[in-house]
Amino acid sequence: MEIFLILGIVVTCQQTRFLEKNRFLARRQLQERLDIYYNGDQSLVAQYKREKSERKEIKRIETKKTLEKKRAFKSEQDIYSNSNINDKLLDKTIE
Repeated sequence: MEIFLILGIVVTCQQTRFLEKNRFLARRQLQERLDIYYNGDQSLVAQYKREKSERKEIKRIETKKTLEKKRAFKSEQDIYSNSNINDKLLDKTIE
């Protein structure tokens, strides 16, 4: 258990069976929490979350564009195939 008395932040970590590894991980968590407390939106964690959400939004927009292109292509193909079928039916009825 790592404690930062000035702010009253308590971090516990029991991810592994090894004391030193848990202390290392707890100190890392404490460092992240202090970074968030002192830097707020400019902290590394906040920057990472912001970048991740921006990438997700870009990916969503690209997926939407691709889907629209596929729909447009499919509708063009349907129109083309329907016109060919209608032409063939007209040719058969004329003969």
